[in-house]
Amino acid sequence: LSLRGAFLLVVGPVPMFTFEDIRQCGVDDKQLCSVARGARAKATGLIIADLKAVAARHDNMLIFDPFSVLCPVGSERCDPSIKGVFMYRDRDHLNVYGAKLLAPALIDFLRRSGAVRPPGV
Repeated sequence: LSLRGAFLLVVGPVPMFTFEDIRQCGVDDKQLCSVARGARAKATGLIIADLKAVAARHDNMLIFDPFSVLCPVGSERCDPSIKGVFMYRDRDHLNVYGAKLLAPALIDFLRRSGAVRPPGV
C-alpha cells in the first residue's frame, strides 16, 4: 500500500453494550441499556494504544478512534441512542444513523492526517 501511496485506515472499537436485543432498550430510559464509560474507555484505550504502536512503524497506517465521538469524554455513561434515535443495530454494531454520526469526525480525521485533501487542493 505504501508503495502505491495508499493509506490503511483502521477503525477502533465503538462502545459495546450488554443487552441481548436492542428492542429491549428504551430510547427514553437512559439507564436501561447504557453502560458505565470508565471501564469501556479503559479497555478501548488499551486496544487503541496497541494499534498506535503498530501504526508507529508504518507511515501509511491511520488509526481512527470512534469511541470518544460516540461516548464523549466527560460522559459518565455510554448510551446506544442519541436524541431519541438508536445508533446501534445490536450490542456492538452501528446502524446507518450511527455511522452517519461518525462521518464528520472521520472526514476531519482523514483531512488532518493528510490522507484526504479538500476539493480543489
